[in-house]
Formats: sequence, C-alpha cells, structure tokens
Amino acid sequence: MTANLELLKKETVITDGEIFRLPALIAYRDPRRRGGRSGARRRVLELIDKHGPGGDARNETAVTERRREIDVSKPFSLESPLPSLVNGVPLSDSHYVTPKPFGPLINGRDMFEIVATSVYHKAGYTTVDFVDDWRLHLASGDVHCFGNTYRDTTQPWWSK
Repeated sequence: MTANLELLKKETVITDGEIFRLPALIAYRDPRRRGGRSGARRRVLELIDKHGPGGDARNETAVTERRREIDVSKPFSLESPLPSLVNGVPLSDSHYVTPKPFGPLINGRDMFEIVATSVYHKAGYTTVDFVDDWRLHLASGDVHCFGNTYRDTTQPWWSK
C-alpha cells in the first residue's frame, strides 16, 4: 500500500494532507473458492471469533505466522469481504453516500461507520449516508458501480 501511495503522490502531486484513510478489511482471495462471497464472510467471522477483541495485535508472533501462510512468490488476489467505504458516490461538495461497511460493533455501534464519518467530515463532507448495498457487494460491486451521477469535469482537479 505504501508503494502505491508513493507512486500516486509522485504522479499526481497529491500530498499526504489530501489522502484520507478509511477502515477496510482486505483478505487473500482463495482461488479454489467458486461462487459468492458467503465463504469469505464465514472465514472473516471465524477469524474474529478465533482472535477475539484486539485481534492479532496482542500477539506479534501470530501475525508473522499468518503472513507466512501466503505464498507471495506466486500471483495472488485480494478481495474485500465487506463493502468498501471508498466505493461511494459524492452527491455534492458536502454530501457523500457510501456503502454500509458492516464493521465491528461495540455497544451496538458500527466502528467503521464512526471512523468513516469522522474522516469524511475532515474531507469536507458534512452529510454522510450509509446505504445497505450487501447484495451489490456480493455481485462484486458497491454503490458507485450501480449509480449514475453527473459531474462537472470542466476544472481539472490536479490544477487546483
């Protein structure tokens, strides 16, 4: 991720202050699995149950051991078992519609939603709506894939 961000900054002159980080859950795609993402969701829930609150963060050895399970010498794919917060649609300069992330719940509140709302507010979006697009996500899409919007493209964003 770091190398990709560095390349993006180099090629577009975007600064760290213009990059807004959102929570996400990324998993290695199992090439043996066919069909929908129910298997991925099941594995995510099993992982959460296995590691409990705090996840692997409490045990650095477990993190290293899990990384060794993936053979990175061969091509591999990643996927998001949950809808991705970046796959939303800006409706205006202050209103953003984003997929409901179905993140971890603490006291009944979705932690990914709380963090995302804060991040989007820092980016200037005062209104953030979360839409349940689970069925779209299972079809390998999210809100932005299935919505049409009109954008003003007369001003190149990179010249600001």
